[in-house]
Amino acid sequence: MCAGQNGKGILTESPSPPVDVLIDDIWLLQTHSTPPSVDHQQDSSTAIRYSVDSIGMVEQTFRPHPSLNPDAWLRELKYTNLSSETQDLTQAVFRLGRAASPQLHTWFPTHAVLFETDSDFSVGTAFKTQSDFYTFIPGDTLIEVQVDACWRLQPGQSATIGQQGIWLFKGRKNDFHNQLQAWYRSIGCSISTDNPAWLKEAILYETCAGGHVEALFSDVGGFDPLSKQLEYLADLGITLFWFNAVHEHKTPPNAGSGGWNHYGVLDHTRIDSILGGEERFRHLIEKTRQLGLHPLGEIVLWGGASKQGKQLEEWHIRDRNDQLLNPWGGGCVLDYSSPSWQKVIHDSVRLVAECGIQGLRIDVMDGHGPNWSSPRTNHASYSTLGGSLEMLENIRESSRTSSSEPILIPESLYDRPEYLYHGITLGYGMQTTFFFVNSIHPGEEPESLCSDLYRFFENEQGSLPDGSLVLRTLNNHDTVVAEGRTIQRFGTGLSRALYGVCLCVPGIPMLYQEDEVGSFEFLKQVHSARRQILPFSHGDVDYKGLRYSPKVFSVVRQYNGKTAVGLANVSGDAISSEAILTTAGEGLKYAQAVDRVSGATASIRNGTFHWTLLPYQVALIEIVKDAPTSGEHNTAAPPFIPPSSQEDISLQADSGGIRIQAGNLAAALSAGPGNWSYEEQSAGKGILSSTQGRIELVQKDGAVRVDALFFDPSGRKTFDIKIPATNRWALSGQTAWLADHTLQRHHPFPKETNYYWDRSMFTGKAPWGGLYNRVLPDDRLWQSVLEPLHSGQPGFVFTGMDSSLAITDVTSTAENIILKVADNPLQPERPDLIISFLGQDLDLSPRVRAFGLGDQWTMDRYPQPEARPLRVELVVSPAGSDVIHNLKRHCAAG
Repeated sequence: MCAGQNGKGILTESPSPPVDVLIDDIWLLQTHSTPPSVDHQQDSSTAIRYSVDSIGMVEQTFRPHPSLNPDAWLRELKYTNLSSETQDLTQAVFRLGRAASPQLHTWFPTHAVLFETDSDFSVGTAFKTQSDFYTFIPGDTLIEVQVDACWRLQPGQSATIGQQGIWLFKGRKNDFHNQLQAWYRSIGCSISTDNPAWLKEAILYETCAGGHVEALFSDVGGFDPLSKQLEYLADLGITLFWFNAVHEHKTPPNAGSGGWNHYGVLDHTRIDSILGGEERFRHLIEKTRQLGLHPLGEIVLWGGASKQGKQLEEWHIRDRNDQLLNPWGGGCVLDYSSPSWQKVIHDSVRLVAECGIQGLRIDVMDGHGPNWSSPRTNHASYSTLGGSLEMLENIRESSRTSSSEPILIPESLYDRPEYLYHGITLGYGMQTTFFFVNSIHPGEEPESLCSDLYRFFENEQGSLPDGSLVLRTLNNHDTVVAEGRTIQRFGTGLSRALYGVCLCVPGIPMLYQEDEVGSFEFLKQVHSARRQILPFSHGDVDYKGLRYSPKVFSVVRQYNGKTAVGLANVSGDAISSEAILTTAGEGLKYAQAVDRVSGATASIRNGTFHWTLLPYQVALIEIVKDAPTSGEHNTAAPPFIPPSSQEDISLQADSGGIRIQAGNLAAALSAGPGNWSYEEQSAGKGILSSTQGRIELVQKDGAVRVDALFFDPSGRKTFDIKIPATNRWALSGQTAWLADHTLQRHHPFPKETNYYWDRSMFTGKAPWGGLYNRVLPDDRLWQSVLEPLHSGQPGFVFTGMDSSLAITDVTSTAENIILKVADNPLQPERPDLIISFLGQDLDLSPRVRAFGLGDQWTMDRYPQPEARPLRVELVVSPAGSDVIHNLKRHCAAG
């Protein structure tokens, strides 16, 4: 190793060959031992050559890299074919031996490795390339960089394979972040364009005009129905939209047997007519911008299903055996380095850009592997990173028709530094999403969960060029298919706490389509709070800046002299403890902590304050150095569910059913088919009965008590309560208070499209036996199997027509209780809500019905739940302030 005087005793010769290449599936130097020759050159570089007779020569050259520091080098690798045959080079490896005690600190942030040594010096190593993907593999005594470089070399031809940066610096782990930033600057990998303030403060929403992914992108009905949701989403706090791809992809008759997937574009020159065509897409984008929101589109690059891609046969990617790659089922995939394909994508992007979008998410930015049949080059793997970088700039240029500096989001397994330093480019944040999907498990102890969160985010901190922004999300269309939604795995309370983590850490929080269902009130509050406190969107982060509770994830954010504290309680326990600002507390002799979510405040004395968090609560706290004047920082927002101003209630019952009226709002109780008769036993008391069961009604003290019992021997009885024409609803869940607007999100496509969807058409874990039994009942807003009603105060509240109605003290033997939305023909803008008590829910998967949501057992045949009578007890009353308060209070207490 050419390490200079400072490198003695720090870097060692690796036990394996220091570099190697895989030639025709054989590691050359590992299988052919050969002594190297060393050539010290006049420019202070050193070339070390390994020649293997009649096969090839491997040459590594160390060049000084003074733009980083005097003890820095770029290690280049070159291979030359010395044989008389064609050779395939399929990988190269750089090895770096290190002499350091294993207990010393090593930082491995995916794209580099920095480690302490037993001396005063530490070592950094990273990689510079514009053509090939690479992977760092650190070990105790050896660090490898595997470079996926692929070349087809004729006799005498050479391949040059990237540059490994190696540098020494005097310092320890506290210097690692600055050292990696210095490396980025030294190779020109610095963020060139400042992100606008609104982007740093954005909340992103991924949505598809066709529908969400579980429903095969086919249950929303097109651009016009989606546009009706925009004001609701804007009120929620969404400021940035990622509209899934809109190029032609759907074909009749339906999502089950026709084309449905916008990631399988059929024609890059047309916007899908089944969604509404170009005119209605323009209308959607125009409405988005009129609301002050920012629209992004999406471009799909693989191309194998499109007529344009099929015509470019010479650019279809082939493997070493000349076989077409077909990972997506379209017959082929395109080489991103193809000038012809880049032109197709240029025009495809321009089509949507001219509709007014401000940028795009780019699907599968990393490409599809090496193209061994490239007409352009014998560098087969140039179709990977090299082609991706060319395509990225091609898309940026073609997007400028609608935005002088478009926002691009390249999808990648890793947030590659090579993608991020030109223009405004956001990291896709796949590693964050994978962490939430793969590293957090139901039932994990909150202390362990917090430790995992800190470990992940601290390791990531400073790993990308300064100024980089990445997305932070629990769900996207891919993870929903693979693992189901977070709420299905963790319940509402923990899902909200984890989203709170996304709000606290640096980056852009993102929701996936319909993640907001049942959480409107919560999300609006936290989004508003984050928008008010600039350190959360603009500031530096300190993950060790607060000592509070091991069950609470905490950060301290600082910006422009202002300090904020983010707290996310990932436990089902209330936490009440002293909070100590370890660094930012210096100088805070007198201050106040103000939670912009709940309005709670606490006095800070000498950097310490006492704080209480409810189960799964998220707090976004602004540190106010001067005590606020009365009411200035704690103005209560109007209640999302207003209490009823009318206390009257009326009961009507006959053989046709039961109607309970509270003010202008009614609950219609349906016993189902059968010969039912009603007998009034006394004033305010009666029984509706048949051979199938009975429903006892008692009207007393401004409420109606309902006690229903059904004898269906199959156990499949359903008891429904319809609440027509509501505009808001809420319920007390076991881990969270759910509250939302009444919104019909799902609509049929226009008849003239000859395209339809039904609940038998689906994809993903939930309908494939994860939650459901191969159906997708997409009308469900809530169900007790996912979020049980609160055991202490189970109830619902509904508002509409200036009235509020409560259904409380709910107990039932139902296998599942669901709240679903239904069309209201008389008032389409105000859908009906229906509570269904299901004696047996046959839509649930047999495993869930037998064992619940856990994955404890997998069986060929699951035991059938025992049939039993359906019992439902509840109280219907006007929703006065005391009723709502009791429901929320019990819910908050856990």
